[in-house]
Amino acid sequence: ELGESYMGLMQFSHDGSRLIAMGFDIGCFDVSTKALRRRISYDELVTAHRDWPSDFPNPIARQSAVSPDGKMLVTSKEARLVFWDLEAEKVWQVLRGNSRLIPMITFICGFAVWAAAWGIIGKRSRQSLAINENQTIGDSGRESLSPRSVPLALKLCRCLIMVGGLVALSIPIVLMFAYGPWLFPTLYFSLFVGLTAITLGASPDYLNFKRTAVLQLVNILALDPVNVVLAALEFALLRSRSVKDYLQTEKR
Repeated sequence: ELGESYMGLMQFSHDGSRLIAMGFDIGCFDVSTKALRRRISYDELVTAHRDWPSDFPNPIARQSAVSPDGKMLVTSKEARLVFWDLEAEKVWQVLRGNSRLIPMITFICGFAVWAAAWGIIGKRSRQSLAINENQTIGDSGRESLSPRSVPLALKLCRCLIMVGGLVALSIPIVLMFAYGPWLFPTLYFSLFVGLTAITLGASPDYLNFKRTAVLQLVNILALDPVNVVLAALEFALLRSRSVKDYLQTEKR
């Protein structure tokens, strides 16, 4: 009566009056009449556990238990327990474990802080070198150049790069928590783009902003339209006259 449903596990109730056959679907049979009293379809299991369908035998059925009287079935998948009332043919109760949201946010923030710290350390190293060069120039009798103020357009570009970095960083981490680590390779490229953007934005390494925008644009390979839009805005800001003059001064 379960058709071609895969049968992976069978269990009798304590009194032996019922048989629970578990596979893609779950069937509750009356042993004396051999009748199917209740059928829990794979779609119902997927809905109750919020899991994604699979071509493999249902892992939910392998982590199930029957009450001694055979009237209650509990199925388990990760941090969710679902109690099925086989008499009333409905879900009786759902117990949830800890949400994935907290560890997901922790991973994103951890990667972002690490990238930002790396960028800030790199900035301090460059500043130390610049100070030493200015002192050398001063000792030679040359006039040291006073630093110019950063144009507003370049500051906005930096903010867009940081936002784009967080978006690119979040894509693979969220998908890894949702589907596991076996993702399409371009999604791991998004992780690289996110770390690079946050590092250069935190520096800030203004001379490499254009290269960062190119990386954000290419991140469409990871199905990231947000960074495509942000990259277009960044290119527009980088083409402004004030930004070009400032970057030309920085190159000297």
